[in-house]
Amino acid sequence: MRLLASSALVLITLIALPASPAMAQESQFQADLRREGEDLRSACGGGFDPKALVGCVVAVATDDPFHVAIGSLPPLNGMGFGLAFSEHYTPNEHWRINWNADSVLATSGSWRAGAYMKIVQIPDRPGPAVVRPGATPPSRPPSVTINEYPVYNVYLQTISLDKLTVTAGQDGRTSFGEREVEFHTIDGIVPGGVFDAAPLGGSDVALVHFAAGFVSEYHLTPTPTWMFVLAGRLDLGTSDGAWAELGPGDIVHMSDTEGLGHRSRVLGADDVLMATAGFGG
Repeated sequence: MRLLASSALVLITLIALPASPAMAQESQFQADLRREGEDLRSACGGGFDPKALVGCVVAVATDDPFHVAIGSLPPLNGMGFGLAFSEHYTPNEHWRINWNADSVLATSGSWRAGAYMKIVQIPDRPGPAVVRPGATPPSRPPSVTINEYPVYNVYLQTISLDKLTVTAGQDGRTSFGEREVEFHTIDGIVPGGVFDAAPLGGSDVALVHFAAGFVSEYHLTPTPTWMFVLAGRLDLGTSDGAWAELGPGDIVHMSDTEGLGHRSRVLGADDVLMATAGFGG
């Protein structure tokens, strides 16, 4: 609950900041804070009629650099609420940099925090042609072209989920308890896709989380692995062109440690949560 209280405190502070004219010496971040405070006062100062309330909610949830973060955690862990930060920087005509960070906490005690950056490189390209007065314009106007720009994505994310445990005390009586299951990002194993895994103890058993929108290229299984789908749905494709749709309760044994491999994609808007035996995260 401290995270939610901190989020509310930041937004209230922005609304309460006194309005002041823009100063020439203020930084971009200071200017963005001043502008957001003005936006929030304008959107949330119109009383309690439905239209004003809707405008206030939209501003609180979408304005920048700070806004309320709402995100879904892996299945069975509910929705998380917290604070998000986003900002951008344009050092010159060739680079566009955007970054953001958020942290959300669910009522179950599970949480997720991450930082993300997107860097767009804009290469040199010819400028518009200038025709002097009286000169003959080109017979054919230049065609409109779509340029490809390199885009670099950098991110770091961690997820912590609660798991229920049953332990025995010194008197022999068993009792319930809770422990955190912390996920870490796995990159480099699955070409074209990044997922999260949480090793369970010292065994080769893990929980694996695939976010909605996950799509991978063909890849091999690092080690023979049993996969148990707990929540969500995904397609599993083999190199002969066949696809199989998997859902909760389905079990698959992956043994393609060599050859052309397999590929997968998450279906729908829900994340996929699996238990694996063989791949220990």
